[in-house]
Amino acid sequence: MSYGEPISYLPRSAEFIESHLDAFQDNLSMFRIALGKPHALDDETLELSLNRYRQRLDEARTPENQLEQWLREPLTAAQRSEVKRQMLRMQRWREQCQELIELIGELLRQNARIPEKKRDRKLAAAFNIETQCRHFQTLSAQSRAGLPFVLPAEVTVEPRHSHDKIFYAFQHAKLGFLGELVVDNAPGGVTIDSWVNNQQDERSADVRKQRREQRRELFVSLTARLLSGLHGVEIRSVADRITSEEKSEQKSPENWTTKFTTEQLQLASLIDRKARELMGSGVDDEIMMLVAMADCMPDFKKIIDTATPEMMDELCRRFDGFQAYAKTLAAIAKGIQSGEIQVPK
Repeated sequence: MSYGEPISYLPRSAEFIESHLDAFQDNLSMFRIALGKPHALDDETLELSLNRYRQRLDEARTPENQLEQWLREPLTAAQRSEVKRQMLRMQRWREQCQELIELIGELLRQNARIPEKKRDRKLAAAFNIETQCRHFQTLSAQSRAGLPFVLPAEVTVEPRHSHDKIFYAFQHAKLGFLGELVVDNAPGGVTIDSWVNNQQDERSADVRKQRREQRRELFVSLTARLLSGLHGVEIRSVADRITSEEKSEQKSPENWTTKFTTEQLQLASLIDRKARELMGSGVDDEIMMLVAMADCMPDFKKIIDTATPEMMDELCRRFDGFQAYAKTLAAIAKGIQSGEIQVPK
């Protein structure tokens, strides 16, 4: 945008400003995902971005000068109102540029705190996955055009970080839980495993098979496109993993994934969420956790009554909070049995 344009340029001025604000917001969303993921973005990329937004901040003066010039001219009430509106949007321009500059600076400091050779490689893969699943959803239709992957509106992805793995659970509005990606470090890089939900439900065998095939087809398609752009990552064959799940019809204990009912997964997820919230707020005492989660006891009992020991082990592997709650109950039961914990009579 140049200075000295006639007032007839006012609509184009609005488009110019809004397109930049949309781009700033898109990039804020993307850079925020990189927080907590050292070296997900390399220093060179960050330095280039930092210089670009410093330049954009300096360039704000040109449209601001143009708007101020128009205000000194005779305008209609509608034109004057629109010029003032655009001046407010230019304030937002400066605020977002400054926010981007500060955010990128924090990402550079984040990289500096952890040497490149000690970086957690799975975090870089996680950044790419989350950028595509979350950031791309916020883009305008024009910005999203031509992207290799955009998550369908009816599918949501919930990330869950444990101490050594990152899990991405895919949920469909109608088909329910589709499956999960598991990102883990490996010698020299990263591995990504995936498994499709093969759970039982109350429907007939034919309907159950049809829904399973629908989930499988959608999940394979989504993850194949999602992971196609990742480099330096070992992606274990989704198709092979899915084929091996057919063995679970025989309830084979060595099968790599176990069938759960929808209710079991929902209850375990609720218990997990509440336990993680408590641990996040600093609750680490077993008695305090037991009291705070007293309302979860009936749900936990439902799971125990309907799950095998192998299924309980798998739930504990998947859900850190659920595992913490199960350990709390086991420790308290042991304490009562040994007499270390006195129960009022």
